[in-house]
Amino acid sequence: MSEIILQVDGTNYEGWTAVSVSRSIETVAGAFDLACTENVGGAAAQWPLRPNQKCKILVNGQTVIDGYIDKVSIDVSDSAHGIAVSGRDKTGDLVDCAAVHSPAQWRNIKLLDLVKILAAPFGLEVILETVADTPLEVFKLEPAETAFAAIERACKLRGVLPVQARGALVLTHVGTERTATPLVYGGNIKSATADFDFSDRFSTYTVSGQRAGNDTDNGKAVAHVKEQVADTGITRYRPFVKQADGQATAAVARRQAEWEKQVREARSATLSCTVAGWTQQNGQVWDINLLAAVEAAILGVTGDLLISAIEYSYDDSGEITKMELKRPDAYLPDPEEVKKAAGKPDKAGKVSGKAKAESKTKAKPKGVRQPSVGQAKTAQPAAGMAVERWSCRKMPMAVIPWGTGKND
Repeated sequence: MSEIILQVDGTNYEGWTAVSVSRSIETVAGAFDLACTENVGGAAAQWPLRPNQKCKILVNGQTVIDGYIDKVSIDVSDSAHGIAVSGRDKTGDLVDCAAVHSPAQWRNIKLLDLVKILAAPFGLEVILETVADTPLEVFKLEPAETAFAAIERACKLRGVLPVQARGALVLTHVGTERTATPLVYGGNIKSATADFDFSDRFSTYTVSGQRAGNDTDNGKAVAHVKEQVADTGITRYRPFVKQADGQATAAVARRQAEWEKQVREARSATLSCTVAGWTQQNGQVWDINLLAAVEAAILGVTGDLLISAIEYSYDDSGEITKMELKRPDAYLPDPEEVKKAAGKPDKAGKVSGKAKAESKTKAKPKGVRQPSVGQAKTAQPAAGMAVERWSCRKMPMAVIPWGTGKND
C-alpha cells in the first residue's frame, strides 16, 4: 500500500482515512483535503494542526504539494473523533492576493525577471523551462489585479504556461515528456469517460481588420483584410467573427482564425479515466503536463493525449488516480499575442528586425529541455503498441475530435 503523509514542522501525520490531492495545468495552485476518523480516544483530534501552518504533502515519498494549511475542522461525537485538514500550494497566495508593487510598470524586462519580482513577496521560487526569454517592451499592472492574473497575462505574451511544481512556479510549455506507463482500456484503466462539448465551437471563423498603408501597399488591400476558416465538424450555421489584433495582413488574419479553430476544437474533447494506485510502473507518481499513450478503442481514442489534471484519492475503494486528458494543442499559445510581445509590428504587420535578431541570437540554455512550440514533438509509442498521433480509429473526426486539428 502507498501512503500519503502530511508533513508539518518536521512531523509526519499519516493514517488518513479519506484523501484527495489535486493538481491541474489550468489551476496554478494544487489543493488537498485529508480526513481521519477514529474511535473515541484516538489521537488524531488532538493533533496540533492549525491554519496558516507551512506543510508538505508526500505521495509515496514524493512531494506533490508544498504550501500551507488553509482550514482545520475537528469533529467529536460519543462514538468517534475526527479531524479534516485542507490547504493549497504556496502558489495559492498568488491567486488570492493583489500585486502590490511600486512602480507598477516595467520596460524591456524579461519574463523570468518580471515573474520573480511579482512572486518574491510570497517566498516563491520561479523556474524557467523555456528557451528564449526576449524582453517585454512594456508591462504595466492593472488596478486591483492579483499577482497571478498579472503573471498569467505576461506569460500569454510569451506563449508560456505557468504551472505549479512542488511549491515552485514553473514557466514552461506544453509537455513533451512521456509517462512510463500507457493508459489501456481493459488493462490499467478501471473506468473512462469521453466528454464532447461543442458549445464553444463554430462552423466558420472569420478574422477581419485593417492596417496602415503606404505608397506601395494601399487601397482595399489594407482597408479590408478578411480571412475565414471552416470547422467541418460543425454542420449547422454558427459563425464566429473577431477583429484582428494589431496591424492586419491576410497572413495574420488567417493565423488567428486557424488558432481559434484548432484550440477550440482541441478543447471540445476531454478524456477522464481512473487507474488503481498513485504511481506508474517506474515508481513515479502520475503527473500533469505529461504525454500518455492511450488505447481506448471503445471510445474512439488511440494516440497520445496530455494529462491536464490529476487527483490522487483514497477511501473505502482504495487508492485511485483520476486523470483528465486533452489534445496537446488545446494549450497552444495565441501566435499573434506572442508575436506582438516579441517586437513592435511594422506597417505591414511584421515583427521588427531587432526583435527577430534577438530571437535568433538566443542560445538554448544548458540543462533545459527543448519545449515544443506549436504541436508537441512526435513521441514514440510504448513497446508493442500501434499509435497514431492525436487520431481516432474508425470514427470520423467530425464525430470524435481527437485529430490533429489541421485542415485535412
